[in-house]
Amino acid sequence: MKCLIVSHDAGGAEIVSAWVRRHPENNYLFVLEGPAKEIFNKKIKNIKNMSRENFKALIKQVDLVLTGTGWGSDLEKVAMKIAKSQEKQCVSFVDHWTNYPERFKDNDKWILPNELWVGDEKALKEAQKTLPKELKLHLEPNPYFEDIKQEIDNLQVKNKKNDFLNILYICEPIYEHAKKKFGDGYYFGVTEKEIMDKFLAALPGKIPSNKPWQLRLRKHPSELPDKNKYLDSLKKCPGLPIEFSSNTSLVEDCAWADCIVGGDSMGLVIGDKVGKEVLTVLPQGKLTFSLPFEGIKSFFQPACRQAREEKLNG
Repeated sequence: MKCLIVSHDAGGAEIVSAWVRRHPENNYLFVLEGPAKEIFNKKIKNIKNMSRENFKALIKQVDLVLTGTGWGSDLEKVAMKIAKSQEKQCVSFVDHWTNYPERFKDNDKWILPNELWVGDEKALKEAQKTLPKELKLHLEPNPYFEDIKQEIDNLQVKNKKNDFLNILYICEPIYEHAKKKFGDGYYFGVTEKEIMDKFLAALPGKIPSNKPWQLRLRKHPSELPDKNKYLDSLKKCPGLPIEFSSNTSLVEDCAWADCIVGGDSMGLVIGDKVGKEVLTVLPQGKLTFSLPFEGIKSFFQPACRQAREEKLNG
């Protein structure tokens, strides 16, 4: 089968690239933009990436158009429109558990594939509840999580001699999300910088006394161009053992961590699935925590569990 792969956002790119790698029997063409380009090139060799300007000609050549879904671009929606106009089979693989309608709307008009793939029962229920009934849904086991489990097992063996309590904080662009969705960056009543300030102020009191610890901040891919973002927050906490994630993947950072903190990030789901201590800094104001995983607890309610306590005491 000849397939055109279309992807922009990081989450969709991770899951679609993992699926492509597991299906070498197909012939692939690629239209990749944004974070997806680096993610696909790390996993798949010899990709010849094409421009979206060639969509019409490329889609004519293939049997299937497979897209990710996301917020960062209209790339996938454009591909869906053209595929439908040419009566080509179009499938989208959703990579999250929230905000499904926004992934498939353009000015309140539905832009839908022929079929939506979801990776688990939780995603299936969300799609059934929030998307048009005529959209065909298919439960396709999430290949990204299969990759993650194997990779983290391997990385943790390499990192097992580390005697620090490692805390990973995953940043999210709440202000930009609110501005894009509601036209007001302060719609939720709080920004990611304000949440980080509160987290950093509370963190030392959550750590078991006399335990060596270190904090790693991982920016969202869309935040990387702004090198100074969060520096004001860090200046308020001189002396804390804090570093920024650099040249490491989300999976590598999760393997390094004993405790993972964030909002609605995929990193929290990864941590939950591999048995890490996982905490959300939401809700704050109008913000509500929406990931359907009971293992993810609130940072501001209970104290951080003494992760790896036996080893640190030993």
